[in-house]
Formats: sequence, C-alpha cells, structure tokens
Amino acid sequence: MTFQSSSLPGFKGLKLSSKESLRQSAAIRTICHMLREPLFNQLRTKEQLGYIVSSYYNVGFSSHSAPVLESPEALDESNISTATTSIDSIVVNVLSKKVPPPILTQRIDEFLSSFRERLSNIPEDEIKSHTDALSKKLLKPKQKLYEETSMHFQKICKYSPEVFDSTKQLRTSELPWDSAKELASSIKELDRVDLMNAWDNIVSGKKRSRVVSHVYGKTFPLSLNSADLSKNIVNLKSLNDIKVKRNVLSQFSGMTESSRVSMMTRLLQRKNAAAIGLAAGAGLLLYTFLGGSGTSSDRTSNSISSRSKMTYKS
Repeated sequence: MTFQSSSLPGFKGLKLSSKESLRQSAAIRTICHMLREPLFNQLRTKEQLGYIVSSYYNVGFSSHSAPVLESPEALDESNISTATTSIDSIVVNVLSKKVPPPILTQRIDEFLSSFRERLSNIPEDEIKSHTDALSKKLLKPKQKLYEETSMHFQKICKYSPEVFDSTKQLRTSELPWDSAKELASSIKELDRVDLMNAWDNIVSGKKRSRVVSHVYGKTFPLSLNSADLSKNIVNLKSLNDIKVKRNVLSQFSGMTESSRVSMMTRLLQRKNAAAIGLAAGAGLLLYTFLGGSGTSSDRTSNSISSRSKMTYKS
C-alpha cells in the first residue's frame, strides 16, 4: 500500500522547490520514522498477520515537459521547460499466508486510523526525539566514496535539465547539492501541527493518492467474481489499463500532446547531464587519488563546488 503526495510535489532543493514542499517532505519523512515500530508491533507481533510487516519512506520521480507560454500556437523547442517532479510516498508492505489481501488492507486501514489519534496525542518531547534522530541520520556522512558520487550523479541526471533551462537562468552551483542538510534543518523545526497536516493530506484526505497492490497466490487465489472486489476498486490488468485510469486522475487531466518535449530535446538534455556528471565524477576521483585530505564529505564538497493483479483505490 502506497500513499503518494499529490497536493504538493516533494522537495528537490531550495532553488527548485517551495518552502511548503520542504516542510511537507520533512513531515512525511518524520511520519515514516514514527510509524515503523508501532506498525510492526501491532500487525506483526500482536496480530501476527504475516512474517513480513514493514513501512518506510520512498521517493519517486516523474519527468515532464510543459510549454512556458500557454498558447499552443507559440510552442516551439525554445520555450519548453523540462522539470523533474519529486513524489514523496509512505509505503506499507505486508506478506501473509494467514489472511487474504483484502483483509490485510482492512487491517492496515484500521491501524492507520488509530495511528492518527495517537499522532494527535503524542507528547512534544517524543516528537522531538524522532526529529532529532532523523535529522542526525540524514546528516551522517557517507562512508564510501562511490555512495557519495552516486548520490550527486543522480542529482545531476534528475535536475540538470531544469537548472540549465534557459528560461530559469540558474547556475550550476544551484543544483541541490545540500538538500539533505536543508531537509534535516526543516525536520528539527517540525511540530505536531505540521505532522497532522501532512497526515491528513497524504493518508486520510479526500484527495489522497493511494495505490494498493494485491498479490494473489495458491493459498488465496484471485476470483474476479469475488465479493471482496468492491465497486470503488478498478482492476488494472495491463499497461494500457493503467494509462487509461491515469488520464482521469486530477494530477494528469491537464496534460496534452503539445506539452511534451521532442525526443531530440530529451536526448540532448540527457547528454548534457551525463557530460556534467562524468566531469564531476572524474574530478572527484582525480582529487581523491592525488591525495586529497579530509573526510569523504569534505572532499565531495570541495570537488563539487570548484504476476500480480494491480488494484487501484481512490
């Protein structure tokens, strides 16, 4: 079960995202940090629904292109803006041979309903304990060089088309190199109101985006005539079914063919991003092998700066 941010995109960096996105992303990460142990304790230890019970934070990315001018007649490659949207998600995963998938979904929903009440009454010092622990985890230096270079290279690939867009006039230094520090700082400033707002928008709001994926096996085979399949569930059996369903969602309803960038433009942008990433990686490795001193974080800072059926529930 996945709950995705829909009202606000996830945080990318101070130059690429709003303060509201930063605060919501910080709140979603903190909620996931707070949710993990109570979920496992209730569904795994007490109810013993399955061997695997987990919850975690996940972030996805969706690249899209849109014309800067609203008039389709004025559209050409010079006024197309390309951006990558960050999508924060709260993920709950349960693997069970004890109860069928629809019952698992019901039990998860019941727990999430009770967790909201717990969240509204949690002491402030416990909130601070979670925010301090999570911010400290985000600021922990990478222990291996390849982990840090991979992290920065991913940022280059995802965000360089947007940063180097001629309509935005951003500089290379404005790529979100320090997004982890910005998130950690925002997390430490969160309070109960921020967490409740994020919970109501993502998990229990009327306009939430929730995807429930059921995997059926021999123990609990899927029957399309089963009464478990209620009217508010749409069975998606193919990629085309997913596309058709996606087009009726509010997040995709405004997209048209005129808003899509040409394949040549995408290829050029990816080549530019790859060239920058290779140059940054080569510079970082060269600096390291030539005897650069300091921690991994210091070196990087210096180098960079100079089977299943899928069901959909609304």
